[in-house]
Amino acid sequence: MSYYKGLKSYPQLLFLIPPIFVYILANILFEISVDPIQPLINKLIEVENFNMIFNLNNSLIELKARYIWLATAILNIIIPIVAIIVSILLITYYLKETKLILTFIVAIILCLLSLAAILYSANAKTALFELVFGFTYKNLLQSGHYSQQFLLNIKIVITIINFLAAITPIFLLLAVCAILALPAIPHIIHDPNDIILRMHKLKDLVNVGSVFLVFGILHMNMWLNWTAGLVGDSKLSNYISGVAWSISTYWGVTFTLILAVTYLPASAYLQIKAREQLSRGELGKESKEVDEWLKENGLTFTFSNQVIQFIAIMSPFLATPIGNILKLS
Repeated sequence: MSYYKGLKSYPQLLFLIPPIFVYILANILFEISVDPIQPLINKLIEVENFNMIFNLNNSLIELKARYIWLATAILNIIIPIVAIIVSILLITYYLKETKLILTFIVAIILCLLSLAAILYSANAKTALFELVFGFTYKNLLQSGHYSQQFLLNIKIVITIINFLAAITPIFLLLAVCAILALPAIPHIIHDPNDIILRMHKLKDLVNVGSVFLVFGILHMNMWLNWTAGLVGDSKLSNYISGVAWSISTYWGVTFTLILAVTYLPASAYLQIKAREQLSRGELGKESKEVDEWLKENGLTFTFSNQVIQFIAIMSPFLATPIGNILKLS
């Protein structure tokens, strides 16, 4: 009962709904995009088994693809850990007692659900599992060029990355909710400067989330392109790179939308709260004065105030073309 009261006093948790909705919708669309009677990966493995001659040139191309992927892999272990630490610090700074306990209960539930979704995806061989993990790993497995120990090591690295990728967004989103949780004290005017600080924290958190998602897309792109390095036929290799590009682009668009529906409502919420505080009580500013104050303190949607956030939000979408430049360099 006390947690229900805590939820009523902490309605900012509702800001979890838009990004989670976008992610679930993206997963549903990705799943229905695959025709089960056309097993692309099996066909690709057959082509490799019968047509590929693994000469020195192929070895060098594959080695390059492997180490580019490995570079993105280490970033996708370090950056999520940093993002989780930053999120926990913000949550514990802004939330106390019931709200803090409630937030960590929500975090545990959402993390368990996210990990359960990964296990289900692996067992059910969903499109997300087959076209992202299976696309490369099955080809590594069937190529016959790697030891079992090497493949096990790769699987462990990918498992760690997937685990961190599953829980990191949850902590980032809950940190957003914590930033928005203004003290619920009736008839008390809050310091507008506190809202400015919260807006700065929100922007910083969006930037952290953007970095996390950008390197997630880069990792996905490099992982999928590893398969292209296994193929001796340059034309087929280019086609595989095209598939890698299209899958990475899809998730780049999805992550850009998630950032947008996370930041824009949260930013608008803080702007509304700041306007309310400035317009009433002892502060009692005129509407024009309020607008000027909001603009001067970065609490409006003007280009000059939001250019960095605009770039941060668009970055996951731009990550795939950047990854292709890195691959070709």
